[in-house]
Amino acid sequence: MVISAKKQKRTSPIWIFFGLILTVYAFSLIFLVGWGIMIALKSPAEYNFSGVMFSTNLSFESFSTALRYLYITVRVDNQVKVVTFLDMFYNTSVYALGCAFMQTTCTMIMAYMTTKYNYKFSKIITVLVYTLMVLPIGGSTAAAISLAKKVGTYGSMIGLFIMKFHFLGMYFLVYQARFKAIPNEFMEAARMDGASSFRIFTSIMVPMTKTTYFMVYMLYFMSYWSDYMTPLMFMPARPTMAYGLFRFKSSSENVLSIPSVTIAGSVIMMLPMFLIYVCFNKKIYGNLTFGGIKG
Repeated sequence: MVISAKKQKRTSPIWIFFGLILTVYAFSLIFLVGWGIMIALKSPAEYNFSGVMFSTNLSFESFSTALRYLYITVRVDNQVKVVTFLDMFYNTSVYALGCAFMQTTCTMIMAYMTTKYNYKFSKIITVLVYTLMVLPIGGSTAAAISLAKKVGTYGSMIGLFIMKFHFLGMYFLVYQARFKAIPNEFMEAARMDGASSFRIFTSIMVPMTKTTYFMVYMLYFMSYWSDYMTPLMFMPARPTMAYGLFRFKSSSENVLSIPSVTIAGSVIMMLPMFLIYVCFNKKIYGNLTFGGIKG
């Protein structure tokens, strides 16, 4: 009988060191989030008495206070309008869902065209994405606002959807890598069966990259959910929840200066993202695999 000795791979001390650092870092983040929630579960009066110390007298008074003061007054047609928490929640949902859909779809289409149709213009687009990822373009905001006012899209949700219909960003490169991993034999076989280019894209490429689409869409959605700067500048009459939370920092109300109330407002805004992550974390970070159907 021949006994084959299996070589046991030893973990490098360097990887153990970095693993310990990442573990400590992860636990520190979890601790800070838990600590913040414990502070938010204090009433404003108890926080003024005990500060940031832990307490067993949990209360939702800070949350109710945050909801009561989570509103914004805006001026529409020379009239003052109060935007409540429910209004901001609706604006945030429409803004995040629509903008994430527009940008994810545009990114997928352009990545597919530049990957599977190897023309000179495709290379120019790819170089343009790399260039704009390096160059700072923060100074273009004033020009964008001026253009939006001239074309009549300033202050509307549709205008933001149109503005976000672009393919710039790192996820363009993610989609390019995804389409490069799909063999061209799928397209050639479909063309032999008489499928058009549009049919190949919608019936073959889109289903094979739906996991990637969902992942990119959710990442864009979470980014737009916490975005307050764009609605603040381009849609001031329809504030979002992030815009309302930003008001906490600049408000003159004394109760909003209490950290327990401010943190409670942050937890309220974070809760939908937490629920989405709990429900879809496996799909967001799942294996991006694909394969053909034998037959």
